[in-house]
Amino acid sequence: MNIMCEHTSAHLWHWPQIAGCLDFGRAVDGVARQRGEDTGGFQGQRNCHAFRADMPDIVFDLIAEKQGLEAKKNFKLRYVGSSLDAMQLLVSRRVDHALLAEPAVSMALRKTKSFPVSIIAPDLYRSAGPQ
Repeated sequence: MNIMCEHTSAHLWHWPQIAGCLDFGRAVDGVARQRGEDTGGFQGQRNCHAFRADMPDIVFDLIAEKQGLEAKKNFKLRYVGSSLDAMQLLVSRRVDHALLAEPAVSMALRKTKSFPVSIIAPDLYRSAGPQ
């Protein structure tokens, strides 16, 4: 039995009607340790998503599928409990790419440029996300 959040199931139920006008409004974005143009550039790397089968994860699967990739086979996916957990894994170099929600995106980009953390933290870039 699959269980998913109410808002996710509502989006999927009405997917044909809203597929053309679905806008995340930069609320969910990808952050990576290297610059990448598309989702295929992160093949074989360690990717981190918050919550399995939530809307960002489902959209990531659809984007990968459009590019001829299978998310479960072509990416090393790791699921965590929140965007802040994913951000911590990214800053500590345990994953290469993370799909984060705001404010975790802004915090990760800002925190890695501050003095004490910038010595050990990697350079982070906005990357291919659901947009």
